[in-house]
Amino acid sequence: MGKHGRMHPLKTWRKNHPSGFMSQARFAALIGVSEAEVSRYEQGLRSMPAERAVLISDLTGIPRHELRPDIFEPTKTRSRMKKTG
Repeated sequence: MGKHGRMHPLKTWRKNHPSGFMSQARFAALIGVSEAEVSRYEQGLRSMPAERAVLISDLTGIPRHELRPDIFEPTKTRSRMKKTG
């Protein structure tokens, strides 16, 4: 579970993968990070970089704002980065 008491959307996606459960190790290899890094994302111990959130969103279909709500806003067509400053 994430730090807010619900399962991280990435873990939910891996558990419900069409070809069966996808391990953290297999997903990590797919996106080019360590298994430990995927675990940290799913536990809410580390925020993934914006670029990685875009990659993961493109691969999984998980909306970007669900992966990084602090930088992406939900939209009807596509998530955009929040303006800062």
